[in-house]
Amino acid sequence: MGPILKDAKPGSLEFYTTVKPKANNRPGYASWEAGVEDGVKGFEMDGDEWASIPVIVTETR
Repeated sequence: MGPILKDAKPGSLEFYTTVKPKANNRPGYASWEAGVEDGVKGFEMDGDEWASIPVIVTETR
């Protein structure tokens, strides 16, 4: 994906992961879906379904 965008909103993260994201055409945007991509773990919290991936955060804004 590349480095964090210069106009990234506060609270944005730059990170690296070994888990490849779903294909999309939105610059600076990535998503993962449990049960679709290898390495994505699904879990439920407060009745909502979530997905998690291992990351190393390299920059925050």
